[in-house]
Amino acid sequence: MPESQRLISVIVPVHNEAANVPTVTREVEEALRAFRFELVFVDDGSTDQTIVELEKLSQSKDHVRFLELARNYGQSAALDAGIKQSLGEIVVTLDGDLQNDPADIPRMIAKLDEGFEVVNGWRQQRAGSWCRRRLPSTIANWLIGKIVGSQVRDNGCGLKVFDRTLADELQLYGDGHRMILAQAHHLGARIIEVPITDRPRLHGQSKYGLSRTYKVILDLIALQFMASQGTKPIRLIGGTGLAMVVSAFTVALGLLIWRLGGGGFIVQSPLTMLAGVLLIVGVQLILLGLVAELIVRLYQHSDNTVPYRIRRHSQASSEHPPDKPSLPSPPAVEKAPSTSSETQPNR
Repeated sequence: MPESQRLISVIVPVHNEAANVPTVTREVEEALRAFRFELVFVDDGSTDQTIVELEKLSQSKDHVRFLELARNYGQSAALDAGIKQSLGEIVVTLDGDLQNDPADIPRMIAKLDEGFEVVNGWRQQRAGSWCRRRLPSTIANWLIGKIVGSQVRDNGCGLKVFDRTLADELQLYGDGHRMILAQAHHLGARIIEVPITDRPRLHGQSKYGLSRTYKVILDLIALQFMASQGTKPIRLIGGTGLAMVVSAFTVALGLLIWRLGGGGFIVQSPLTMLAGVLLIVGVQLILLGLVAELIVRLYQHSDNTVPYRIRRHSQASSEHPPDKPSLPSPPAVEKAPSTSSETQPNR
């Protein structure tokens, strides 16, 4: 289906952006005038007149609606709420500070027809302070690339376009919005970057700074652990326990050889206590890994969760459904001529 006929949901999380909301609305309308779209603002506990502006816009424009969160939950929660409440087949995320130009959205949407599932904005020429914006962004992108293995050059850009199927699979708990592209990379999504315009902020105050790098490091550790060990905890926990058990037996064997070689009593050696501690803790970790493995599998079965993602599949033939495979018909068996009462045997 052409992009102009598919509904596009533009999700804009805002926090104290009353001065920017009308301009964001106007620029999105101008950029998407040839498309069917809805503009969904998510007010994340603003303390200024943001919600008043959103009420005015939603009453005067049918394609504009808003969600008001009970308090300031953070950008990840706002994005998650907007995605889940939106209706479009294409999901666009856009910051409410006007630093991204909505005029870039049509070029990004066109990339979905080329088979990509995520189109990320790439701010080649960054606006704003080098120390507060460009330096933290450079460090964060480098860390994400090294740890996750992604080739994305601008993970922090708020302007992104998603296929609806992938958007619904994203888990934006905590501060997951920083790791959206890293998460999409782990899901096996096809990602492409498109150069976009980055503009200086005109109103309001930036929420970013050097502290973001510290948060990115912690988020990366959590994401990498969940992606690599979340479905097989026995390998990490139980593997550590097994290594400790092997170490305990190695120490015990060394003590035994030392004693047979004429050494003193091994009971008096501190290595004996070390071997005992390694053995006990190692066995406990193996048991803990088994319990964690059981919990993960029970969760997957109860919630119908699977540790993989299917991008697409072929249609099953209506003549030969997969649960009833077509089998060759058995050869016809000729019936023996029946003996009737009129047929008499030869005498």
